[in-house]
Amino acid sequence: MFVFFRDVHKYLPTVSYLDGINVTPSAVKTEDRSALLPKPRLSYCDSDAVRRVVEKFLQEYIQLYDTTEPETIRKQLIAAYDDNAEFSYSTNTLEHHTQSRGDIETYSTYMRGSRNIIFEDRWVGNPDRVRYKGSMDIVVQLAKLPSTKHLVETFLLDIDFYIDNLCGFTLRGLFIDGAEQNSPKPHYKLFMRNFLVVSTGEGTMAILCDTLQICPITDMAADSYRDMLTSAALEANDLPGPSGVNQPVHSNITGSSNGVPSIVVTAPPPTPQPIDPSIKRQMIQQFAAQTGMNLAYSERCLEDNNFDYEASGRRFLEIRSQIPPEAFQQ
Repeated sequence: MFVFFRDVHKYLPTVSYLDGINVTPSAVKTEDRSALLPKPRLSYCDSDAVRRVVEKFLQEYIQLYDTTEPETIRKQLIAAYDDNAEFSYSTNTLEHHTQSRGDIETYSTYMRGSRNIIFEDRWVGNPDRVRYKGSMDIVVQLAKLPSTKHLVETFLLDIDFYIDNLCGFTLRGLFIDGAEQNSPKPHYKLFMRNFLVVSTGEGTMAILCDTLQICPITDMAADSYRDMLTSAALEANDLPGPSGVNQPVHSNITGSSNGVPSIVVTAPPPTPQPIDPSIKRQMIQQFAAQTGMNLAYSERCLEDNNFDYEASGRRFLEIRSQIPPEAFQQ
């Protein structure tokens, strides 16, 4: 084992944790290696038309997936999957890692169907136990997974490719699930979901392959992820797109170059006119939570748009780069 550690340190001298064992680095870290890493970017897509179709699809999908009654509501997602679609997921945890995995019952539910290669011995003899084929089989499994609440303000959407009638895209972000949704201090999970879809008509699509990765994370990691989104948003206006020029401004794109990273600023249920003061307060609080602005600036934005929530959201995204920093100071 010592020889193995020595060989690793020959090329990676600052490694301090290897194969689950704390080891003494052979060299002291003297430089900030984070400066050597590329700066994070918010979202990638070079086609507005494709982006709009994908975002509309995801909005409808997440609205059905995020439910307190997954056993019934998620079965409506059968229309989103091709008859020959495949779905699998993995819960990415290390057996001896000390980080919290959240609610035990919720975690156990995930592990029963997880296709994690670290625990391959549990399913290698029967791979179909953790691989779901066909729209019916898939939605039955989705209905068994814990109820969820995705934090849309943390979403990152990348359109990986589109060719002919096929499109691949990846959605990342944070969510809470199960009993954690009612907790004053919930445990967050990070997810990455890869979709391969096929066009089924004008503006519609069906999922051919759906792969979900779930990773319980610490509060510190969740904060770090949010900080990364904020930093990337501040850098976005100056970063060149794939054509060598700045990315075009997209009013609703996830992590747009002048907006808060989210698929869309969702509107609350319709309210009667005139708007009751208590409803206004709720709208202000929700708008502040989704945009990151403080209550005063959120109220001002809503007032300027006659408390039209969707119009306020669009306006916020349009002028995001011009909003003063104090608007985001709580």
